[in-house]
Amino acid sequence: MKLRSFIFLNFLFSALPVLFSQNELGNPYIHNYTPKEYNSSATIWEITQDHKGLMYFGVAEGVIQYDGTNWQTVVVDNQTTVRSMDVDENGVVYIGAKTEFGYIGRDSLNSPVYVSLSRQLEEKYQDFADVWNVYATKDGVFFLTFKRIYRWHNDQLFTYEYDDITAHLGYYVNDQLFLVLSNRGLHVFENDRFVPVPGGMHFQGESIYCILPFDKDHIIVATRKSGLEKLNTVTGETVLFENDVNEQLKDDKMYSGTMSETGDFVLATLKNGIYVIQKSGKLVAHINQQNGLQNNNVKYVFKDNFGGIWAGTAVGISFIDLNLPLTYFNDENGVSGFTRDVVRHNGTLYVATGNGLFFLDKREIDPQKKFKQLDNADDQFWDFLIVENHLLVGGSHGFYEIIDNKLSRIASFNSNAVFNVLRSNQNPSLIYLALKNGIALAKLNEQGEINVIHQFRDLEVECHQLGEDRKGNLWVATAFDYALRINQTSFDESQGFPLTYEKIEYGEKLSTEEIIRIGDELYMTSSQGLLRAEDDGKLTLKNPFNILNMPEDFTIRRLQQDQNGNLWIHYHFNKLSGQFLALKSPDGTYTIKDDPFTRINEKVSHINSPYVEDNGIVWFHGGEGIVRYDLNKDNNSRKDYRVNIRKVIFSSDSVVKYGNNETHEFEDYQFSFKNNATSFTFSAASYGNEKANQYQYFLEGQDEAWSEWTTMSTKEYNYLHEGKYVFRVRAKNIYNQISQEDQFTFVILPPWYRETWAYVFYVFLFLIFVFIIIKVATYRLEKSKRQLEKVVEERTKDIVK
Repeated sequence: MKLRSFIFLNFLFSALPVLFSQNELGNPYIHNYTPKEYNSSATIWEITQDHKGLMYFGVAEGVIQYDGTNWQTVVVDNQTTVRSMDVDENGVVYIGAKTEFGYIGRDSLNSPVYVSLSRQLEEKYQDFADVWNVYATKDGVFFLTFKRIYRWHNDQLFTYEYDDITAHLGYYVNDQLFLVLSNRGLHVFENDRFVPVPGGMHFQGESIYCILPFDKDHIIVATRKSGLEKLNTVTGETVLFENDVNEQLKDDKMYSGTMSETGDFVLATLKNGIYVIQKSGKLVAHINQQNGLQNNNVKYVFKDNFGGIWAGTAVGISFIDLNLPLTYFNDENGVSGFTRDVVRHNGTLYVATGNGLFFLDKREIDPQKKFKQLDNADDQFWDFLIVENHLLVGGSHGFYEIIDNKLSRIASFNSNAVFNVLRSNQNPSLIYLALKNGIALAKLNEQGEINVIHQFRDLEVECHQLGEDRKGNLWVATAFDYALRINQTSFDESQGFPLTYEKIEYGEKLSTEEIIRIGDELYMTSSQGLLRAEDDGKLTLKNPFNILNMPEDFTIRRLQQDQNGNLWIHYHFNKLSGQFLALKSPDGTYTIKDDPFTRINEKVSHINSPYVEDNGIVWFHGGEGIVRYDLNKDNNSRKDYRVNIRKVIFSSDSVVKYGNNETHEFEDYQFSFKNNATSFTFSAASYGNEKANQYQYFLEGQDEAWSEWTTMSTKEYNYLHEGKYVFRVRAKNIYNQISQEDQFTFVILPPWYRETWAYVFYVFLFLIFVFIIIKVATYRLEKSKRQLEKVVEERTKDIVK
């Protein structure tokens, strides 16, 4: 299809209500984890993450640890429900449970185990129920209960007695621990005690469900009565925080909150999912079951080390990738059928699908009704074209114009389908139409009206795509194994449209996808690559783009060029397909950018050419829906993640569960020769699409080079010779981002018969053997000598006689 662009005027955005513009964002990418997957109770009360990237979830049975591949339950004493967790600067995970608090330590095999701190308390201080909050702060780790507050600091426990601590007890914001006291309002921990916050009495008797940072002097306080309020912690001034959904937050029972990577407020409710609000008060997104959330009853939201949002719900876990510059729409949002084209006209986005024509209603809050279908537009529609202020579209029963969101037919062609619509470069008033049985012409007259002026009835060929070369000839991709080149003289109205054309054979097993004009050159994309339309009427395989690091058997199937000369490419490679952006450099070369386009195929299949807007928004479309990409949001700053060696097994009787990322010296891990078979289990802490994570490993001392990439997260080695080895592993996630490397160093000791003492013994035996040989030889020699002397003596006697 053609490259189309639409320039947004700044005054248009400022004139529209805030909520309208945000409603074009679509659904975020969400990955849900069911209780069946993590094999525990449904409700998730708390979420945190350690320095290695491992996730922890508080449930009724204890704590679930997730490393990106495997789930493991850490049971708390008495198997009580874990309500709260936090991680200190050393990576220690602290736990608040029912009648218990402590931390996750390590046993002799480095497996995670619960270590109780509350058992160190005197019995009279152990009379608490749930520990609702845990905060690891610069002043120690605080455990908050209704009875009292406990602080773990310098390996000592301190207690603070309060008789009016309320539910949702405290919050750690801007490196300050705030405490909610029902009779005395909001307090903050300073100099080993809690003191009143200026203006804190405003919240006396209030149930505070969330406190979030606004800036260094202001915090946002969320209550059920007032919604969101902004408190100046210096002056004590409190004002209502104006936002788009304050009433909805109160009605939906706001319960928890966190900050997104971009500084937005992420607010969880018990009745209607999650609201994301900018500091300006604008609603960014409303995420609930209608657009992919696991459950609308959200107990807790947490931002991980990489900017992802985890939601603990009443029924499972949801991971929401708010950082991803991709969002999507599908039939749940009101747009159905295979999407064939997208265009923006007068500020409204229109979509042509196999089920009709749709437009994106920015005034609609309900995510299930964002797209509305035009009246009487339930046929198949194929291709848009904007001519001056006319929005034209080809459909299965003719040629139409959309006026004020109403469909008006220009021509029916006896209910003949119009597959493609193209405006002439040579004669801008002329419009070409590709029909199911030929070609037709329309014209923009001097009065600004569009009418069909001619149909080539003798050309009974199913025509799919159109392209005009620099000489004005029209190239036509057909449903058969040839293209047509119609001479530009055929469009001369004064001569009665004298049709002159020739057939250009594609060749065997060569199918075309679309026709594109780039500069003065015309190309057809095909199953074998780009075909350039030559001036002599031939089609030749030609790739004119100097795309760096592109494999030889890489086939471009669809292509668009934006206003900056960048190429948006849909490709086939090794029986796979995908998208990437080829960024044009000043020297004319192109550099491939495929992050984050690797995730588009999760939502859309059989992708058509994208619709590229001049403001950096790109719409990918095809089967199952539409994906919106925001180039302005994609800053290529994905944070580093880790791969962790999770378990090491040497034969069957020597197991090392390995949970740290430090490289241990071989003295710590020495194994006898009988344990020379080993296996490694590892996992990448990259979430959202963990099944796409791949691994590469290398055993120094055994392998000659890194392995090929594989999705397998285990590796076995057998019959290792004695010596020092270093097992190295790294990961690559769905964005082709390489992780930090993890290592495990170990030594296989030689068998007893190859030990040093054995070789000393062998030398000793050899020396003894040599000594014996010498002694025997000497004895024999002496014996022979004596015998010879005796013979000589006897013969001498005989001679004398």
